[in-house]
Amino acid sequence: MENNSDSYNIQHLDRVVSRKSEREDRKMIRKEFKVYGLPGHRQRESFGKSVCYDFSEDDNIRVLELKNSDKTGTNEYSILAITRNTEEEVYAEMEGQVYDGAFENSKVGMVTEILDNGREMIMIHCVD
Repeated sequence: MENNSDSYNIQHLDRVVSRKSEREDRKMIRKEFKVYGLPGHRQRESFGKSVCYDFSEDDNIRVLELKNSDKTGTNEYSILAITRNTEEEVYAEMEGQVYDGAFENSKVGMVTEILDNGREMIMIHCVD
């Protein structure tokens, strides 16, 4: 049985998908990143509930999804999924979220991009 937040997230993602189908001529880029805590520390953000935000306006696509321990089963990292109009916007958004956004109150140790083949590529590696 789904709880209310899961139902909201599913409905919200359905709206995002329908928005995409309305703009088939418009290319959108979606990438996922694992955001880890510092070595020896769990990721603080991962203790919160998973959420999805759609800040899109007109043709400016900006969708952020945070998958936390309720979805990942771990507190070692959170998964940050970003959908923007261009790849450059995705990477700029990722950096903004790590330093000033969703993770600004967390100690971030490493950020990896989850590649299509399931492997990870290190994007940011912070030291304490």
